[in-house]
Amino acid sequence: MFDGVRITPITNIGEVTVRILDFNHVDRLIERQELAASGQYPPHHALILISG
Repeated sequence: MFDGVRITPITNIGEVTVRILDFNHVDRLIERQELAASGQYPPHHALILISG
């Protein structure tokens, strides 16, 4: 689940995945902020997938 530029897990497996792969490392958050500012985040195909 997207929470701004943070990736928030919705399952226990997701929680482990987020931690192991360090999805919310400060460098990744900065990169996502820059992409969001230019209209490239979240990607269009991801929005389609999460909206059902």
